[in-house]
Amino acid sequence: MSGEPVGRFEWEQALRETPGISLPLRGVLSLMATHADFETGESIKPSLTKMAKRLEVSRRTLTKHVGEGVQIEWLGCTEDNRLHGTPSVYRLTRPTGGESNTAHNIYTYIFPYIYKYIYSRAYW
Repeated sequence: MSGEPVGRFEWEQALRETPGISLPLRGVLSLMATHADFETGESIKPSLTKMAKRLEVSRRTLTKHVGEGVQIEWLGCTEDNRLHGTPSVYRLTRPTGGESNTAHNIYTYIFPYIYKYIYSRAYW
């Protein structure tokens, strides 16, 4: 499951026009895009530790958002180097699932919290 590779300009425009992406995730994706090759959107190999300091979040939080970006197809992992101690390499991609992909993510990530909130307040 990977999205369609795109250049940075086209990717940023698509990200701006897509609803349903949380602000923290949108910020992490945008910062990742600054490390991409402008024409191809490839060769993103940032130091997550430095990015986490720049965003003033923990490395674990940043890693979670990058993983979510890969899962919803806004980023593609071209080289997974986690076991080698060097940065993994990513590329900018546009989701192929369209609106259904966004709807799927709303139900996958948001609905469980709403459900838990509603039923934690119920007096059964």
